[in-house]
Amino acid sequence: MISQSINGGGALSVTPKDVTLDQTGKIVTLSVSTVTATTSPQSIVYSVSCKGTSTAYYASFIVSPVAAPAAPSVTADDAANVIVGADATMEYSTDNGSTYTAYDVATPPTFTGDQTVLVRVAANSTTGAPASADTTLTFTTP
Repeated sequence: MISQSINGGGALSVTPKDVTLDQTGKIVTLSVSTVTATTSPQSIVYSVSCKGTSTAYYASFIVSPVAAPAAPSVTADDAANVIVGADATMEYSTDNGSTYTAYDVATPPTFTGDQTVLVRVAANSTTGAPASADTTLTFTTP
């Protein structure tokens, strides 16, 4: 049985994603799911017990928080009504941050009329990085 405890909390049973045995037949490698990073450090402890043996506890390790990226360095081209410097890692909002839309490099959005657009680097579910702060752009009617 494999158990995981985060920050001294109760032990939760963990199912290995992969189990491999080395060529000697004496060393087993267990792969478990990734611990999701948060905004605070997390102390993780795993324990393993086998039928008829005592539980082995492994030294704790720390999962460090992932910092948000910097606000993007983008500008408004008010003549062409487009965002300059945006890329596929970014998203934008035209409703003061209530909702965001992924920036499409192949079909960049246009912003006609008087609009305030917020642009940020989107959160990254792979690394756990949160979204960046917004860069505010203003588009105006000529």
